[in-house]
Amino acid sequence: MTTAGALLTGLKLYLLGPFRVVVDGVDLDTSRWPRKSARLVIKLLALAPGHKMHREQLIEALSPDGNAETGLNRFHKAIHAARSALEPDLAKVALSRFIITQDTQVYLSAAALEIDVEAFERLAAQALQNHDTASLQNALALYAGDLLEEDLYEDWTALHRERLRITHQRLLGALSANLEAAGDWKILDVVQRLLAAFPADEEAHRRLMRFYTSHGQRHLALEQFRLCTESLRQHLDVVPSKSTLALHQSILDGTLPPAPPPPPSPFANPHFQSRPSRSLLLLAAGIALAALLAVWWFRPPAPARPLSLAILPLRSAPSLVPVADGLTEGLINSASRLPGLKVMARTTAFAFKNRTDGWQVGRELNVTYVISGGVVQEEGKISVSLELVDVADGSRSWGRRYSVDPKDAPSIQQLLNSELASALKLRAVAPVSRYAANLDAETYQLYLTGRQLGNERTLPSLKKSIEIYQQAIDRNPNYALAYAGLADSYGLLGFQDAPPADFYPKTREAATKALELDPGLAEAQTSLAMVSALYDWNWAAAEAQFRRAIEMNPGYVTAHHWLGVHLAAMGRFDEARAELSAAASLDPKSAIVALNVGYPDLYQRKLPEALQYFDRALALAPNLSAAHSLRSTVFDLQQKPAPAAAAWVAWLLARNMPALAETVKPAADRGDYPTVLRQTLQAFETPASNEYLSPMFAAVIAARLGDAEKAFLWLDRGFAQRCPQLVYLAVDPRYDPLRRDPRFAALLNRIGLPSR
Repeated sequence: MTTAGALLTGLKLYLLGPFRVVVDGVDLDTSRWPRKSARLVIKLLALAPGHKMHREQLIEALSPDGNAETGLNRFHKAIHAARSALEPDLAKVALSRFIITQDTQVYLSAAALEIDVEAFERLAAQALQNHDTASLQNALALYAGDLLEEDLYEDWTALHRERLRITHQRLLGALSANLEAAGDWKILDVVQRLLAAFPADEEAHRRLMRFYTSHGQRHLALEQFRLCTESLRQHLDVVPSKSTLALHQSILDGTLPPAPPPPPSPFANPHFQSRPSRSLLLLAAGIALAALLAVWWFRPPAPARPLSLAILPLRSAPSLVPVADGLTEGLINSASRLPGLKVMARTTAFAFKNRTDGWQVGRELNVTYVISGGVVQEEGKISVSLELVDVADGSRSWGRRYSVDPKDAPSIQQLLNSELASALKLRAVAPVSRYAANLDAETYQLYLTGRQLGNERTLPSLKKSIEIYQQAIDRNPNYALAYAGLADSYGLLGFQDAPPADFYPKTREAATKALELDPGLAEAQTSLAMVSALYDWNWAAAEAQFRRAIEMNPGYVTAHHWLGVHLAAMGRFDEARAELSAAASLDPKSAIVALNVGYPDLYQRKLPEALQYFDRALALAPNLSAAHSLRSTVFDLQQKPAPAAAAWVAWLLARNMPALAETVKPAADRGDYPTVLRQTLQAFETPASNEYLSPMFAAVIAARLGDAEKAFLWLDRGFAQRCPQLVYLAVDPRYDPLRRDPRFAALLNRIGLPSR
C-alpha cells in the first residue's frame, strides 16, 4: 500500500494522559463523542490483546448490572456511536475501516493503527536494554501522563496503569543515573519527577545529594538528606540506609567520593538470557522485595492520629481548568471550616497538580483522607466527580458525581461542603461565607486569578491582581472575597514595594467592606489585623483580630502564619513557634511559611537552626528573594563573608536588580562582603529611577556596616513613612550594632516596642 493510502486509513489513539483520537490526521473534537460508552469501546479494544474482544466481554463492561437485554442494547448503541464518531460519513456497517464485527468478535483495525501505549512500551524496552540517554529521553517523551486519566478509578485500567507507572519510574531512574555520571544539570528535573512518583527512592535522593555537593551546593545536599529521612519515615517507617548515612557524613566531612558510573542494564548481560534459572530467581527476588515494601508502604497509620484531609486539584481538559481550579479552591475553603478537620492549604494542594496517584500523595502529606476527581463537559453541562479515599488502606470511603450548568458551578460549593461533612461524620458548619450567592462563574474566575497573582508576591503580580480583583468587584459589588483579596494585595504591596501610606488605608477600607458584606470572613479579618500590626502599630488590637480570624476559620493558614510572625516580632518566641508550626502543618509546600518558621530562631540568634528553614524555603522556591537576603544575614552573623556576599548577589537577582548585581559581583567573587554592602548602599542612595525603595533596605545595610549616622537617618525616614519592617526592630539581629546607641531605645519607644 502506498504512503497516501496508509495515511488515508490512519488511526492514532492517545491513551497516556488525556484521551485523544486522530483520524486521517484530524484530531476528533469532543463533540463527536456524545456517548461515554463509545469512548469506552475504543479504549477497551485499544488495550485488549490483538485489539479484539468477545462480544460478551464488551457487553459486560458496558452493562455491569448484568441485565442481558439492556446490555445487548447498550452494546449495539455503543458500537454504532463509536463508528459514527470515527467515520461520520459511513454508509454501511460492513464498510467500516476501524471497528469490525465478525461472528462473536469485535476488532479495532486500521491500515495504519498507532497507539501511544504500544509505542511507549516498545521504546521503553529498547531504552532499558541499551541504557542510552537519547533512547531513555525518547521513551519518556511519550509518557504524557498516567493511562486514561479520565478513567482513573475504573478497575479495568488499574493493572495496566500500574505496570506503565513502574516502567516510567524505571526509565527515570536509568536516565538520572546517566545524567549524574555526565554531571548534567538536567538531573534535577528528572529526579524530582522520579521522587514525585516514588518519594522513598533512596538512590534518587542520594543522586541529588551527590550532585548538589559536587556543584558547590552543600546546603541543598544536606536539605535533600533531610527530605530523604522524612520521606522514609513517612512512607516506610524506616531510617536511611547505611549507604545514605555514610554519604551524608562524607558531605559533612567534605570527603565526597566521585559519582558512580551508571549501572549497566541487566538485559545487556549475555548470561542473563542464557540462564533461565537465574532470571526466575531475580524475578522471584523482585516480587518478594515488592511484597515486603508493600507491607511497609500500605501500613495503616496510628489510630490516635487527628482527622486530616488533602483536596487535590480536580483534573480537567485545558478549557475547563478555570472551573476545576475554582471548585478545588472553593472546596478547600469550605472544608477548612469544618470543626475537627485539618485541611491542607491551597499552596500545598496545588503543588500536586496533575498527580493522579492520590493515595500516594496522601501518604506523602501524612493525612487521613484524600479527595481527588475531575471535571468534564458533557452535553452542555459541567460534570464533577469526586472520590474520598482512606489513606490507611486505599479504600473508597465516599464518592459523588454532580452535573450542573456552567454558570451555576460556584453554587455547588455549599452542597459539597455539606456532603463532605456527612461523609467524614463531622458537623457541617453554617454557610458563614455568603460569597457564592448570586455569583456567576466569570466573576468567580476573576477572583481566583487575582488570588493566584497575589500569591506570587512580586511587584508586577500584585499590581495586576489589584486590577483583576477590581474587575470582579465591578461585576459584583457585593462579592466579599474579592474585597478580601484586594485588601491582601494592597497590604503586601505596602510592605516594602510601595509607600505604606498609599496602600494600608486602602487595605483597611477593603477589609472593612468585606466584613460588612460577610461578618464571618476570616480572610478579611486577617487583613484587618495586618493593618493593625504593620501600620497602626496597635499590638493588642492586631493580636485580638488575628485570634478572631482563627476562631472564624481554624484552618485558615494565613491567620496562623501572620499571627506567628507578629508574636515573633513581639519577642514571644514559643507562642510564635506554635502558630508558625500550625501554619506549616496546614501548608507544608508554602515557601514563605517555611521561611518564616525560621524567624524565632533567627531572632534568638540560633543561626544554624534558622539557616535550615531558610534553605528549605529556597528548595521550595529557588527565586524567593527574602530567603536569599536572610541567608546572607546568617552568614554575615557567622562571620562567613564569602557565602554572605554570594547570597547577597542572589538576593539582588531575585529582586530583579541585575545591573546592581553585576556591579557588586567582582567584590562578591573576592568574598569582600563589606564592599558589596557599600556598593549596594551607594546605589540605594542614588536611585536610577522613580521606582520606590523602602528606606529600610538602606537602614539594614548601614547598620551592618556599622555606620550609625546613616542607619538612623534611614530609620527616621522609615518612621516618617510608617514602614512595616520597623515592627521587627526590637528582635532583628541585623540592628545589633545600633542597640547601645541611645537613639535606638528612643526609636523603639516612639514605635511602642520594648527594649530587649
